[in-house]
Amino acid sequence: MDNLEILRKLFDEKIIIILNIFLENPQESFSLTQVSANSGVNNATTIRILNKLINQNIIDLIRAGKSKVYKLKQSQKTVFLNMLIKKEYQVSELIEAVTSLNGIEKIILDSRTKEGAKFIFVTSTEQKDKIEAIAKKMNEKYNYKIDFIEMKEERFEEMEKFGFQMSQKIVWEKNKPGK
Repeated sequence: MDNLEILRKLFDEKIIIILNIFLENPQESFSLTQVSANSGVNNATTIRILNKLINQNIIDLIRAGKSKVYKLKQSQKTVFLNMLIKKEYQVSELIEAVTSLNGIEKIILDSRTKEGAKFIFVTSTEQKDKIEAIAKKMNEKYNYKIDFIEMKEERFEEMEKFGFQMSQKIVWEKNKPGK
């Protein structure tokens, strides 16, 4: 049993069911009644779970007059949860393999489909050949195409200053002393 499977088994099944509603419809907003009906979880438990997810900055509570709706927050946390809960081993395995390389500073998931994913790897040393080898293994093992670009930290920072909002898509970042 791998580490991701262990984590999945630790989650409360009702939380996973409710999270899946939001993960499968990331742009949709849902009322308490809709979440409860779609999940098959009673209202009291649903509201308890939604409050927990709000406190963890996973779900946003949006008030419109007297009505309340809930929507998935777009963040690094929700990208990770999506990978974890949706059993997307390909992306998780790629991230684990690439983060073992020296010089990897950040991994940005640009986009993902059932057929593949596009990444930006922010590096302090050139790792293109090693990343290509890992991506090739993923393609052979899972028939899952990995496209990527590699860029230096300075270039990443320039692009952020220019207005590209890549930090919102960071799925892994090297822990730096003092951070």
